[in-house]
Amino acid sequence: MKIPKAFLVAATLAAPILPTAGFAADIQWKPANGGSCDQVCSAARLTALYSGVHAPGNQVTQDKFYICATNMNGYRPGYNLKPKWSSACWVGYGGKEVAAKNYECACQ
Repeated sequence: MKIPKAFLVAATLAAPILPTAGFAADIQWKPANGGSCDQVCSAARLTALYSGVHAPGNQVTQDKFYICATNMNGYRPGYNLKPKWSSACWVGYGGKEVAAKNYECACQ
């Protein structure tokens, strides 16, 4: 069964972040080619969508968890995080968190 990418993103976002019911339809997926999602979306004159900010040890940073997706036996949502993890889409696969190098970024 193939699940639309828009559904995967909607499922990963918290409901309070969604401004309208038609939000998922406004998402554009842009190939990342190993780039940071914020740069990929900015180059397309769009804004990268994110689901939260990195808070190691409860220390909130400005580092956003940008939403990405990759095809590993079906599309899987993941995150792209600057500066250390911005060249991949990190997804859950096979009980582990793995870095996908071929991924797309969610932009609006």
